[in-house]
Amino acid sequence: MILASCGQIVFTIVLGLAMDRKNFGTTIALSKTDALQAALAESLLLGLYPDPKVTIAITIGCCAILVIMTEDNVEGPSYLSARLQAIMLGLLAGLCLGVCSVLFRLAMETLNHFDFLERAVLTSCLATILQTIVMGAFLLFLRPSELLLCAASWRVSSFVGIIAASTTFLWFTAFGLMNVSAVRMLGQIEIILSFLAGFWLFKEKVALRECFGAAMIIASICLLLY
Repeated sequence: MILASCGQIVFTIVLGLAMDRKNFGTTIALSKTDALQAALAESLLLGLYPDPKVTIAITIGCCAILVIMTEDNVEGPSYLSARLQAIMLGLLAGLCLGVCSVLFRLAMETLNHFDFLERAVLTSCLATILQTIVMGAFLLFLRPSELLLCAASWRVSSFVGIIAASTTFLWFTAFGLMNVSAVRMLGQIEIILSFLAGFWLFKEKVALRECFGAAMIIASICLLLY
């Protein structure tokens, strides 16, 4: 539980680092390889292997990510270095998210005298408390000014925190019903939702390759569900 909670914190930090660099989209796209990395971790740690349908769906999803992250233009001599940094950060983020998801599933299986819903509630609550203690202690001792800023914006941060905690509970509930790799694969729907939010809220243009990648993700999810 402690390792999984810390792994999720590292995942968030890696994405934060990506915001200070170019090719942020590449980092986010590659972080979605967590389904593939979760399948590998699940086979090593739990001895669970995805069935052929899940394997095909994950393969299509990973190919879709590669299509989406392909950039049309190359700018400046520092492009290659920035690109490599984005790739490493993205893969590291996917690794942290995939492995910690499997570790959370492993923690839930130790509570075999509870039903899946009770295990999800208990595990998600413990994970949230642990992460709050770890990050709170970090900010208190190393970034006290930032802790005060977080406290000052408690209205917004509380709203975001409630949404994040609810999402964690839903993830853990799904982990109790399906293999982690399949759940993480279904989570790729957020890429499509991000495109829609960017289009409707921020009037961002969606490239043809992004539409093609989104169609591939929809196809992989339909395959997984049916």
